[in-house]
Amino acid sequence: MAGVTGRAGDKDLKTFSIGASYRVGPAKVFGAWSQTRRPLQLPLADTGLVQITSATKVDVFYLGVDYSLKTKMRLLATVIHDRADISRVAAGNTKGKTTQHNLGVDYFLSKRTDVYAIYSRQSDSEVINLGVIGAAYSFAPADGSSQNVVRIGLRNKF
Repeated sequence: MAGVTGRAGDKDLKTFSIGASYRVGPAKVFGAWSQTRRPLQLPLADTGLVQITSATKVDVFYLGVDYSLKTKMRLLATVIHDRADISRVAAGNTKGKTTQHNLGVDYFLSKRTDVYAIYSRQSDSEVINLGVIGAAYSFAPADGSSQNVVRIGLRNKF
C-alpha cells in the first residue's frame, strides 16, 4: 500500500524541533532533536526495506562539536541518529534507524575562501540507507548496507 499523497492544505505532517549550542573556549558544542509525525500514513507491505520517509513517526538526534585549532583551522565532528516507527500491514510496527558519523577539517585560505575535507559513514537497520550525500534515495543501496563517503572541496563565499 502507498502512503497518503500530500495535498495543499493537508494537516497530516507535524514537525517539532529544538536545538541549542554553547561555546567553551575554542569549542562550540551543539545539538538538536526533531520529531516528525504522519498519523495518517497508511501501513506498508510486510516485507522489504522501506525509506525512512514512509514512517509514521521519526525522531532525529543531532550532536556535534566545532573546535578551532588556530584562527585558520577548524575540526568538526557530528553524529546524526534517526529512529523511525514504520507501520506494517500484518506485522505491526517496525523500528528502523540510521546513524551517520561525520569528521572534518576546514582550513581558511582567506576571509572568503576555505578548503575542507569531510569523512562520513552512515549505517542503518530495517530501512533503506538514505545516502550520505543529499538523501539520494534513488541512488542509495537498498540492501541495508553502510556507506562511506569522503568529500574534499574548495569553497569561495561571495
